[in-house]
Amino acid sequence: SLDSTRSLLGRVNTAAVALLPTDASSAILTAFGWAEDVARSFTIPSGFGFLVPDGSAGEEQLLACTFVDQKFPHRAPEGARVIRAFFGGSSAESLESQSDEVITVCALEQLREILGPIPEPSFQTVRRWPRSLPQYEVGHLERIQRLEAMVAQIPGLHLLGNSYRGVGIPDLIRDARATARAIVESL
Repeated sequence: SLDSTRSLLGRVNTAAVALLPTDASSAILTAFGWAEDVARSFTIPSGFGFLVPDGSAGEEQLLACTFVDQKFPHRAPEGARVIRAFFGGSSAESLESQSDEVITVCALEQLREILGPIPEPSFQTVRRWPRSLPQYEVGHLERIQRLEAMVAQIPGLHLLGNSYRGVGIPDLIRDARATARAIVESL
């Protein structure tokens, strides 16, 4: 009945809050692009990017860098170069209130320290993702199993998101596909 479903949803909702991660960190993404003529003026290592060891820079330290045009060639015009740089955790929180200009200058300075001379980009953007990365605690998977058991009691309810089984895009795609298969199989 509708009343029993509402009651069950209320119990699941209260229990779910206690089972989910209680903390999340922020992330800031900077993306830089160079048109073909400028992109030819500098080189970067082959590969998809790099991670930055903790303590390598100051307070606002890069976490990682992706060479987008090498990792996903279809995401950049032919001959162009796109590099994304990530700040996470305390670095992102420290930069969160700064202007886009301050953030891009900080990112470019660190990229130049690591990669060598890089010309001014033709394009740049900054995206802030406050408190977007759940911080899993010890026992997280066991809590999620308990939550899934509760959710299974409500036909047609499925939970998707980065609070459950992984924060990365591949994790979310995997879970979305599994959920879609489960829905199709239940029809």
